[in-house]
Amino acid sequence: MRRHKKRILLICENRDISLLTRLYISRSVDCEILDCNGPEQAEQAFKTNHFDLIVLDMYDYSRLSSLLRLIKGHTKSEVPIVSMCNPNAVMNPLIEFTKISNLTLIDRFELKELAETATSILGLRKHKPDSSADPVH
Repeated sequence: MRRHKKRILLICENRDISLLTRLYISRSVDCEILDCNGPEQAEQAFKTNHFDLIVLDMYDYSRLSSLLRLIKGHTKSEVPIVSMCNPNAVMNPLIEFTKISNLTLIDRFELKELAETATSILGLRKHKPDSSADPVH
């Protein structure tokens, strides 16, 4: 039986950052990535897809707040959420969301950490040859 490929929803306001994040995740994790740039597109994505992980990179905290409410309303189970943020910024609006058990905060500039976190959360291995698959003679 074939397993379904894990799906990540990437919600990112900045198109360049979205492309860079998508590239970094896809190089590290074997998965499907659907990206959108805000709550409106995310709502459409939730209507037609199931996601195993949601990655957020939102600068506008009011949009982030409404997006987290939208996610909570559309996901039936505790879908893991990773929110990238600037650790030097005052993040008062995010403090209330740290109480969400399935939310992980990551430094916006640590894409390697993001890829490692995604790999860990999804229970996947990184792309690399599997030496144990070599035939035994």
